[in-house]
Amino acid sequence: MPEDIPKEGEVITGSEILDLERQRIQVSDRKNDVMLEAIKAQDLADKRQFDYHMQCQSDNTEHRRTNQITATRLLWAISLSGGLIIFSLMAASLSGEPALSSKASELLSTLFKAVGGAGAFILLRNIFRRLTS
Repeated sequence: MPEDIPKEGEVITGSEILDLERQRIQVSDRKNDVMLEAIKAQDLADKRQFDYHMQCQSDNTEHRRTNQITATRLLWAISLSGGLIIFSLMAASLSGEPALSSKASELLSTLFKAVGGAGAFILLRNIFRRLTS
């Protein structure tokens, strides 16, 4: 290619000018092809990254839904167990032997105090969080 470049003062013909122009266009086309390939590669990388993040978001949503179902079932199981315990303690305090009745009444009293204290603590904590957020 360097030998094709005319020297200063050298006369070139129309066909040589056309050849030089063709070479310039080919070089320009190669540069454009390289840029197009780079853009295509970047687009593919962006698409892969987008697909990966969408898959992660979908997985996170599925995990959150599964965790919510598990927490709901656990809450129902704990509530049912607590209700059965309270019902049995109330039944024992209302009917039964005097020693058993007094012990059940003490346990119920202690249980209600603990639940009330925990409820007050949770209420105050939530109020504090709302005020500070």
